[in-house]
Amino acid sequence: MKCPDKFLDMGSFHKYYTGQLVAPYLTVFVGGNHEASNHLWELYYGGWVCHNIFYLGRAGVFWYKGLRIAGLSGIYNGGDFSRDRVPVPPLVDLGAKASVFHIREFDVNRLMKITPPVDILVSHDWPTNAAKNGDTEELFRRKPDFRDEVNRDALGNPHLQRLGAHLGPSFHFASHLHIKYAALLPAQGNPAAMAPSRSGLNTLSTTLPRATRFLALDKIRDPQGRIRQCLQIAEVEAPQPQQPLQYDAEWLAIIKATHPLLRVVQEPRGPALVLPRPADYGGAAALDTASVNAIRNLFLNNFTVPHNFEPLPAAQMGTPAQPQHGGSRGARKRTPAPYRTSPQTTALLTRLGLQPFPAALGASSSHAGYGCPPAPVGAVPMAPGDVVQQLSVEAQRSRTPPSLR
Repeated sequence: MKCPDKFLDMGSFHKYYTGQLVAPYLTVFVGGNHEASNHLWELYYGGWVCHNIFYLGRAGVFWYKGLRIAGLSGIYNGGDFSRDRVPVPPLVDLGAKASVFHIREFDVNRLMKITPPVDILVSHDWPTNAAKNGDTEELFRRKPDFRDEVNRDALGNPHLQRLGAHLGPSFHFASHLHIKYAALLPAQGNPAAMAPSRSGLNTLSTTLPRATRFLALDKIRDPQGRIRQCLQIAEVEAPQPQQPLQYDAEWLAIIKATHPLLRVVQEPRGPALVLPRPADYGGAAALDTASVNAIRNLFLNNFTVPHNFEPLPAAQMGTPAQPQHGGSRGARKRTPAPYRTSPQTTALLTRLGLQPFPAALGASSSHAGYGCPPAPVGAVPMAPGDVVQQLSVEAQRSRTPPSLR
């Protein structure tokens, strides 16, 4: 994790990882710039980080209850965007810990291949067109340092603006800038790219372009421990209330077409993932319908994501961080966890007929099984009220932004 040493403190996630606590609702998320990047790298194409909490991957598209959800992890860095290398764990130096979560052109182009629309887009960054389509003066009042970047159209990720303009989501949820902010992004979605036969959607109406309701939330607590504007409930109609979390057939076809172009190599600073050039995979051009139909046949149209989370044995987690200088939050040194491939990632790639990430740098055992395992013995399911009670007090004090009404 890349963050100041004073923040390297054990939180509560380990209780969910080991099954002492279980999230009461399915929770999906993307990575930002202060994550356990070594663990998320193992789930390159998404997967369960614990029971009932699902990572959407470095980039990914999934379905839940009839809603098509696209996610893009990381933040924009102009110097790294076009680079063809991504660090691979173990992440030893600060440069690797930062570069690993910088969005690459390859990540964006893969999502640009998706047939619009999607219902929800989740990112950590803001798109560059968000700030000017909300209450900009209130934003400047609370974040005066943002004024220059907004005036230069430089606040946020320009490639997220391009992605939103293509995918046309109804909602775009983000965070990163430590302020709650709502905006209404006009004319999102490319109707010329809509193709029912390729996307698998039953109908693709002529609703594109359409406005996207954008919402960024604040971080959870301020330095004094007070709850900030970090929670808002948005009601979205579920077209298929019984649909479990499922893979998107078109996204799986994109993985199948592009994954064989990836290579892991050893470099002086450690292993790196080598990404293909846009010319090698057609850039942002969509796949043909036959590629998507082949995936439907391969999966027999059953795209349910298996509940195959298994915690790592403690012996494979690396040595615990030891505080230096006698403080509980002092600088820490630890032996990084070694490179390994997640059984979940291996299972998905094997199902697609693809080679898993190389086992030469770590374990690559496959995992099968599509049943949902019972909660671990001794697990304490959190009641919904326990999760939102304290947060909702603060959330209720803030007026619902017009863009989410």
